[in-house]
Amino acid sequence: MPLYLAYVVDFGLRRLVGRAIADHMRTELVIDALAAAERTRGGRSGVATTS
Repeated sequence: MPLYLAYVVDFGLRRLVGRAIADHMRTELVIDALAAAERTRGGRSGVATTS
């Protein structure tokens, strides 16, 4: 069974700030990675977010 990885990188800090792994490649995978990044970095103004 394939696994898919989505990750969010903070290029300013050059580090991984969020990731998600799932057995599907749907929008929820990316949203989960963005949510993990938001939890790691906290809410910041000027950053693109989903609602």
